[in-house]
Amino acid sequence: MKIFYFTRTGNSLVVAKKFNSELISIPLVVKGKNMLAYQDEAIGIVFLLYCLNPPKMVYEFLSRAKFQTDYLFAIANYGNLAGASMQELQKTVKSYGYQFDYINTLLRADNFDVIKDISLLPKKQTKKKLKQIVTDVFSCKRYIPKATQKDIELSKMYVPLTEQLD
Repeated sequence: MKIFYFTRTGNSLVVAKKFNSELISIPLVVKGKNMLAYQDEAIGIVFLLYCLNPPKMVYEFLSRAKFQTDYLFAIANYGNLAGASMQELQKTVKSYGYQFDYINTLLRADNFDVIKDISLLPKKQTKKKLKQIVTDVFSCKRYIPKATQKDIELSKMYVPLTEQLD
């Protein structure tokens, strides 16, 4: 299994390491500027969400990569809201000639939490959810969650913000 990851604060790398597989940094791969072809029985992409969307570099990587695999999955970690980010990502990669068999999101530490008393924050149950995601992937579970109308509307609101990032 190959796991491609994009991390800024280390959260995505922590998630990627849970798969005990070959880890490959997306920024290092993208710098190569060549067509990227990868083969393995399972390939995963782990990244963070900025303003309800994957970073531009993740999109760049996915647009140039060619995957030959029986199982392709994507895991995004986020601090507050995931919106319809993963469903939009699935639509985008179809235009690149592939689709994910499994996508999921993981609520992690928010880098924007302004609450000083951590006991006031909701319990995120990150470890339990991450354990379930890893189990799902190793059993090659097929899972594409449906976005709610609220998720879709939130994601559309944040598109102008993400165009300014990276």
